[in-house]
Formats: sequence, structure tokens, C-alpha cells
Amino acid sequence: MKYRMTAGLFLVSSVLLALFVFGSNAYAQEADPTPTIEASSTSISTPVVTATVEALPTNTTTATGSESGSSIAPSDLINLGISALIFFFFYLFGGRLIVSIFQRLAKRSPSEFVDKLIVLIAPGIGSFITALGLEIAVLRLDFIGDSLRDVLQNIFFLFYWYVFMNILWHLIDFSTDWYFDHAGNEDRDGMFEQLRPLIKRVSQIVVGFLAVVFLLGHFGVSVLAIMATLGLTGFALALALKDTITNIISGFMIMITQPFVVGDRIEVSAIDAWADVVSIGYRSTTCVTRDNREVIVPNGNIVDNTIINYSRPDTSYRLQQDMGIGGDMDIGKVVKVLMDTVKNVDGVMKDKNVDVLFTEYGESTMTFRVRWWIKNYGEKRAVTHRVMTAIQEAAEKENIDMPNPAFIHDTKLSIDEGDLKKLSKAI
Repeated sequence: MKYRMTAGLFLVSSVLLALFVFGSNAYAQEADPTPTIEASSTSISTPVVTATVEALPTNTTTATGSESGSSIAPSDLINLGISALIFFFFYLFGGRLIVSIFQRLAKRSPSEFVDKLIVLIAPGIGSFITALGLEIAVLRLDFIGDSLRDVLQNIFFLFYWYVFMNILWHLIDFSTDWYFDHAGNEDRDGMFEQLRPLIKRVSQIVVGFLAVVFLLGHFGVSVLAIMATLGLTGFALALALKDTITNIISGFMIMITQPFVVGDRIEVSAIDAWADVVSIGYRSTTCVTRDNREVIVPNGNIVDNTIINYSRPDTSYRLQQDMGIGGDMDIGKVVKVLMDTVKNVDGVMKDKNVDVLFTEYGESTMTFRVRWWIKNYGEKRAVTHRVMTAIQEAAEKENIDMPNPAFIHDTKLSIDEGDLKKLSKAI
């Protein structure tokens, strides 16, 4: 309602000011006969003076007639009264009745969105109808000259432009807020709050630019030169700020596609490490590694590289470890001992299966792959330590041979010729 009152005061004041200025100028030009008298008094010959004197009563009559013509005639008063009634009708119909109807429709609407939308646009529609009535009432008057009529039409056009711009501006705010308030996931509120002002501002800039172009076109201003200049300037800036623009666009795409959000643990090949996402900006993303180091990664590097998100679809995580068991051990016994041991370790999920798979034969060992689940990827190292300790203790208790793979595969025995002779002599 505030902008409606301001716009209405501006419109009425502009119309009254235009009527006063143009009416005063027209009256001054018609009522001042001085140029005719001065032109007559400069005549030298007597006949011309006589002709002027003879014509003087006619000029006087004309001036008098013009003065009488400049006064408002009864028909003009009737037209003014009719125009006042027209304006009063539109004011009641547009400013009061339409707004009242819109408000009643909003109350009966089953949708909260439609309810708020009607309340939002009702004042603007009422202002438009009121201004339309004032335009019809004023421009129908016959005593308004062409110059004043053009000025008034431009004033009304500016008012309509302002009203519709205001409606569009508020619609952008309302629709953006409504979408993000009702379509946002609770786990992604931080991301949505960062994306909300960007979309809102970009939409308002685009609408404002198109509105200004339309306004300049109405007043005959060629926008081709302005658009060409802006295009060249934008091209130069795009070349100079190529990397920055790339990062900004990448940040915008990250916010829309949401491959990760604040709080997720990700692995990006650009940093070759796990890291927790702290903030996502328009130009860069800030992460904290497991050794408590902050890493700022340009968004362009994130988009161009592979991302592993350890928080999607949830934080549960499967771990696995290959175990070397002696080749002469009973496979069924090994599987049972390993499975029972891992299931009872603190931190291993009870509602997920523990798998023990016999995967391959070695030179003197059998390889078993043990798989288990944890609730949170952040517990990976701690749970792995407990699982490996429990397996070692269970193997010792059940007399399961677990040779050292490093000793088996990496130790090399060598003997020189002298030692060989001593060994043979001893034997």
C-alpha cells in the first residue's frame, strides 16, 4: 500500500503541475498583444500608420475575444464535472472495489500460494485502474492542447511502467521465497539460503534491464548503440575474468545440482584427500581435511574432476580387509571364527551382514576377504583397529595359523660359496 500511495501522489502532482505550467504559458502567449503593437509602431509611412490605426479596433476586439476564449465556458465546466465523475467511478471501482474483491477471493482460496499472490498484486491492479480512470477523465477534455496532451500521456505511461515494475519486482521476491521455503530439503537449508539471493538478484537484474530498454524505446531512444557498447564491454570483461567467471558458473551449477552440501565428507582428485565441506561459495568451496587443514578449492576444479561423496546416500560405510590364513587350515572353521569375531566388535553394524569370502590361494596361504559395515565413515580407522585386534586374538585362541605375508613374500635367503663349503663339511 505504501508504494501505491506514493505512486498516486506522484501521478496527481505531475498532472496538476503539467496543467498549470502549460495553461499559464498558453494564457500568457494569447493575452499579450505587445508584439503586434510594437510591429505597428515601427511603421514610417502615414498610410501604414493609418491602416494600423484603423485595424486597431479589430486587434482590440481579437484580444478581447481571446481573453474571453481563455476563460472556461459552461460546456467546459460540464465536461470537467463529467471527468470528475469518471475519475471518481474508476477510483471507487479500482482502488476500493477491486481490492476488496481480491481480498475476499484470497480468503476463500484453498491454496496459501494463491492467497498470498492475490494479496500481493491487488494494490498494483487497483492503482492501475485508478490511473486509467484519471487518464480517461483528463484526456477527454477538449480545451487541452496537443503539447499538453503528449506530456500527460508520457506521465501516465511512466506511472503504468512504475506500477508493473513494482508488481514484477515483488513477484520475483515472493515466488523465489515461496519456492525455497517449500521445496528445500531440511538437510540442505544452508545451500538453499546461499542460492536464494543469487537467483533473486539475477532475475531482478534481467527484468530491470528489459524494463529500461522498453522505457527508452517508448521515448524514441535507440538502444542499439547502448546494447552494442554493453556487449563489447561484457566481452572484454569476460576475457579478462575468464577463470573467475568459470568458477562462479561452476559454483552456480554446484548449488543447483548439489553433488554435495555443507557437512558432507568428499574426496576430490584435485586435493587427493578426504575432506569435510565447510562452506560453498560462488567462487570456491572450503573444506577441512582429516588432519585439520583448511583447503580452498576453486569450483572450476571441483566440477572438472571426479567427486566421491562418502555421505550419500547415507553415512554408513562398508570396510574390507584381506587376511592370509595357513594353507592347511579348515576353511569352514576359519570362516566361522572370523565371522563371529567381527560381528561382536563394537562399532560394527548389527543389522548388516558380515561377509567372509575365500578369494584365492597363495604359495602357502589362503586369502580370505572380510567385509563389515560401520554407521559413520568417520569411525573407519577406530573400528578397523578394533576389528584387526579382535581377529588376531581370536586366531591365537583358536590356533588358526596366520603367517606373516611380508615375511613369506619379501624375505630372501642367500648363501655364498664359502659358507656352502663350511655347511657341507659340517654335514
